[in-house]
Amino acid sequence: MGRANMLETVLRRNALGRELQAFLATKPPPLPNLLATARPQEVLVFMQSQFILGHAGSLLPGMTDPVASPSGVSGALSHFATLFEELGRRGPYDETTGSGNPCDSHEVKRYKQGYTRVLQEAGYQESSAVPLVTSQDALSSLGG
Repeated sequence: MGRANMLETVLRRNALGRELQAFLATKPPPLPNLLATARPQEVLVFMQSQFILGHAGSLLPGMTDPVASPSGVSGALSHFATLFEELGRRGPYDETTGSGNPCDSHEVKRYKQGYTRVLQEAGYQESSAVPLVTSQDALSSLGG
């Protein structure tokens, strides 16, 4: 990965982290209202209430509003997992102690799977950002 891509990734991750922190800050105590204390539940409420529509790009048949793609949801959760690790929240989330990474939890994994399945059932098809060429096209471009 080039330096420009690495910088872009860090900037995107930090921007998402600021969004999540701003959302958490609106929650009154005793709810966890910091990245350092967030649980999987807060991450998932943010994803469903803020991220899905706020980072929308896919309008599906039968839906009135565009929604985030499954890869966008997965990417955001990956960014959050890295942010939590940077805060020292490593390993699977433990509900009893509140320790570990909230994105490394059964709830978050099921959410990602379910979100993908719901969108696929609604007609979403993942597409490559860069069109793939056939082997014949590749050979032709090489003069073969």
